[in-house]
Amino acid sequence: MPSIKFRPHHFLCAFCFEGNGYSPAFVKNFYQILAQVKNVAIEVVEGLDDICQPCPNHAQGICRSQQTVQALDHAHANILQLKPGEQLTWLQAVEKIKQHMTLEKFHLACQNCNWKKLGICEAKLHKHTRYSAGSGERQGTVSSEAVI
Repeated sequence: MPSIKFRPHHFLCAFCFEGNGYSPAFVKNFYQILAQVKNVAIEVVEGLDDICQPCPNHAQGICRSQQTVQALDHAHANILQLKPGEQLTWLQAVEKIKQHMTLEKFHLACQNCNWKKLGICEAKLHKHTRYSAGSGERQGTVSSEAVI
């Protein structure tokens, strides 16, 4: 089965993607990956992945924001319980998000992400996060409708 390579934080990026990006080539590539993601295996990798390839911050095999991106990857790998070399389907990835990602964890993991301030990811998580019965407070589970 063909595979797509994702660094850990790109699982949530793919889950929340709404067409914003670093360049037109980056956005086009991301849409192409999203069109395939349900039909291929996803391999967890350290470092640059298939989403990174057309990014203008990708220089000589390293991200210009390497330290920030590695922190994002480390946080997301821990939250989603991802290991380098692991392969999973998109449905399994969404299940990991459903089981492990909370709004609180999102705010901690993504605190240094440049895209966080746009509110797209938080809105998507709010949309697909259940309220606990009667309390009006959000629980940390993501609903099953949250699929690309």
